[in-house]
Amino acid sequence: MLRGLTEVEHVQVDGGPNLVCHWPRQGGIWRRGDEILVGYIESPCEYKDPQEVGHGLEGIWKRGYVRLRRSLDGGMTWADAGKLFANSLPLEEQRRILHLDDYSLDDINGPGGPEREMIDMTSPDAIVMMGRAFCDPESKRAHGTAYRGHTAYSFRSPDRGRLWEEVPSIIRPNHTRGVIEGGNNCLKMGGARLICWVVGCGEPEAVSERGRELCSPQLYASEDHGVTWDFYSEIYYDTTGRAGASYPYITVLPSGRWLCFLGAKFLPTPRDIRWTSLCVSDDEGLNRSEPRRIHSWSVSPFPILLDDGRLVMIYMRRVPDPTGLYGIVSEDEGL
Repeated sequence: MLRGLTEVEHVQVDGGPNLVCHWPRQGGIWRRGDEILVGYIESPCEYKDPQEVGHGLEGIWKRGYVRLRRSLDGGMTWADAGKLFANSLPLEEQRRILHLDDYSLDDINGPGGPEREMIDMTSPDAIVMMGRAFCDPESKRAHGTAYRGHTAYSFRSPDRGRLWEEVPSIIRPNHTRGVIEGGNNCLKMGGARLICWVVGCGEPEAVSERGRELCSPQLYASEDHGVTWDFYSEIYYDTTGRAGASYPYITVLPSGRWLCFLGAKFLPTPRDIRWTSLCVSDDEGLNRSEPRRIHSWSVSPFPILLDDGRLVMIYMRRVPDPTGLYGIVSEDEGL
């Protein structure tokens, strides 16, 4: 745990009595000097029914949208930077914005589909915002909640989010039924090559009842400045079916080693037993070590590499009490 923090100033980025703001990790945080752009899911909320803030299709996603806010003074003050995509729009309008019906099933990751503009992603001003929509035409019900299949997309911007391309990329799953939890997660590898990390997950009817949330964190690669994405490697999958893993986040050390932090939990359990694991790769994600637990009772790990070489991992503790936002520090590169 981080102890002895002093001179901490809390700044409100957004919020209010009639708003719920969720998941900057499913939007993005980009910083260049004193300029910071953040994207997150925002939704009107009256806070009268717990379902209003639920994570399912009938919860926050029913009214939510990707809100962007920008700071020009290192995060002290924030201004509205617009909306990027609205999950609250009618299904047909979401599909039109994502150009889903302009693709055939075979050319989402191929040469077909709508014409795309050229954006040089090697520019320090170029960023990628990844997100997800629920755009299957057929609505289903599973475990008592409404469900439609996921569509993972990415929008590129040449100028730190002031302008965005009109035709996004669609990330087609390779060996799972869907791709979810994309966001704030792109490494520029040099030239036209990009690497992103996502979570693959099967639809409820495609997996066992106990494994509805069995997820596999994966890497996808683009060789054309983010126009198309192809499966690159599996980060982790529990073949026993006992544990699910998600919330991947990769930190690249000065040595070139990749540290991949994962949130995991047992399925199913009467209590929400979660932990954070860490695996390493010395070949840019092609292979990696088996995950090892580095913390218990933690979820949503978010690592930060400090200028002095220390690693700070911020995480949420949901159960047991005391719940809240915590952090742990490594002074030996995660060892």
